[in-house]
Amino acid sequence: MDKFHVIAPYLFPIMLILLGALVINVALIAIVVSFIKNRFEGDYPEGGRKHG
Repeated sequence: MDKFHVIAPYLFPIMLILLGALVINVALIAIVVSFIKNRFEGDYPEGGRKHG
């Protein structure tokens, strides 16, 4: 930690970028999951039943 004074001015921008990337990733995953659930819901038969 003897070089902390070199990194210190950049900690806030680094944390801001990391937080923004995390929010974007979570939002994108939520959009993709909701799209898949809405698009493909009901296309598969229920498991465990024998028809006929």
